[in-house]
Amino acid sequence: MGSEMCIRDSSYTGTWSAGIGEVAVLTPVTGGPNIPVTASCSITENAPSDALLVDASWSWNAPVIAPATAMVGGPQTPAIFTVTNSAHRVFGGLSVTKVFTGVGGLEPDAGIAGSWACTWDTSGTDSGRWMVPAAGGTTVLFSPADERVPLTADCTVIEDTLLPGDLVDGSYAWDTPTYVPAGGSSTLVAGGNTVTITNSTHRVYG
Repeated sequence: MGSEMCIRDSSYTGTWSAGIGEVAVLTPVTGGPNIPVTASCSITENAPSDALLVDASWSWNAPVIAPATAMVGGPQTPAIFTVTNSAHRVFGGLSVTKVFTGVGGLEPDAGIAGSWACTWDTSGTDSGRWMVPAAGGTTVLFSPADERVPLTADCTVIEDTLLPGDLVDGSYAWDTPTYVPAGGSSTLVAGGNTVTITNSTHRVYG
């Protein structure tokens, strides 16, 4: 859907509407129902809604209209335009944040490693590894600028099994980690996505 303008002595404007692969029906608004021969015409297209696309991981590109102007050659020679629409993928980002609470016991240089994996559509996949200090921190797994994983992808972040060697001695032990969102699972949305993993320790007594 869009608008038209033709000029020859005066302006003739109107609207058009067409589906994919259809020929538009021009609806005059001003200047009368007839556009004079040799009038120079141009058209525009209203911005289509992203709601017409399958999901939030797609967005419309700017339309390509060709030619920019065309002349009405005669009753059987209309000005003809082709409007080409296309869409591009919209990508998301994901970070992991580590939080440490509890009674202490960490080795000063201890680090926690883990993995992430995302799936989308019927066969899209991506995955990787990460590491942050055991005492806490945040690392970006991928960003929208990386164009790796589209919005609406289902992603899971998990940490490796916690090692006793990352604690100063056997008088400390790891608690079960907690994940937010639950299970470290997140469906990517615009504006950033973070999985937070909290580790804690407790004292072991004899």
